[in-house]
Amino acid sequence: MRGSVPYFAVAGVIIALDQVTKAVVRGQLGHGERWPAGEPLLGVFRFTHVHNTGMAFGLGKGQGWLFLLLALVIVAGLTIGQTRLDPKDWSQRAILGLLAGGAVGNAIDRMRLGHVTDFFDFLVWPVFNIADSAISVGVVLLAIHLWREERALAAAQADPVHL
Repeated sequence: MRGSVPYFAVAGVIIALDQVTKAVVRGQLGHGERWPAGEPLLGVFRFTHVHNTGMAFGLGKGQGWLFLLLALVIVAGLTIGQTRLDPKDWSQRAILGLLAGGAVGNAIDRMRLGHVTDFFDFLVWPVFNIADSAISVGVVLLAIHLWREERALAAAQADPVHL
C-alpha cells in the first residue's frame, strides 16, 4: 500500500484545491456573474460562475447522474489499477491520481449540488475548473507515458542484444 502514496496524495491535493476554489467562487460570484465584470484580464481571461449539468464542453446536459455513476466506476478502476503497477512507478500513480482527483472533485459537486461549478473562462474555450484541468492534464500525461513505454518496448524488441 506504501506504493499508493503518490496516487492518494495527488488525488487528495486535487480534490482539496478543486473544492476550495469552487467554494470561493460560489461565495463571491452569483450564478452567471463574471469578474471582472467589464473588460477581461489581459483581454483573454475572467472568472465566470457557471453550473454545468453535463460533461466537458457542456455535452450531455442533464445527464449528471450518469456522469456521477461513470466517475465512481472510473475512480474504483483507477484505485484498483494503480495497486497493480510496479511499486517504484510513482509517476504513473501520480498521473492516475490526477485523473481520480478530478473525477472525485466533480462527483462531489454532482452529489451535493446537482451540477458542477465551473469558473475559469478564457473566452475562446468552454468554462472549466481545477478538476477538469486535472483530468485533461492527466489524460495527456498518461498518453505520453504509454507512448514512451511502447517506444521503449519496441526498441528493446528490435535490439537483439537486450533480449
